[in-house]
Amino acid sequence: MKDDKIIELPCTLDGSTRRKDRSVNLRFSTMFEVSNEDFSTIDTYHQQAGYLLFKANKFETDEVPTTDAPNDLKSPSERLRSILYVYHMQKNGDASKFRAFYESTIEKYITNVKDRLDKE
Repeated sequence: MKDDKIIELPCTLDGSTRRKDRSVNLRFSTMFEVSNEDFSTIDTYHQQAGYLLFKANKFETDEVPTTDAPNDLKSPSERLRSILYVYHMQKNGDASKFRAFYESTIEKYITNVKDRLDKE
């Protein structure tokens, strides 16, 4: 989805927390009521990559990005590794044994796919 509508809302930064992957979760609150139109625009941006600019006051023109924000979501292999880690920790709870679990699980999957290949 590509939308060029800018949402400009006076707000306060309420807090931030560091995540495992070193990214940051930010919490903002608007200072005034938000119109239905602005809220609708916010809703269309749900889970979209973009820029959030925050400054105590007015931005200078050269401070505003001129390129699209990177949309570097996890690759499918990174997602698989992450979900296998969560599964392993729920079942085993020992992070030191994850590498062996991961390699064993991936090897089983590889073997399963190889066995399904057409034999020439």
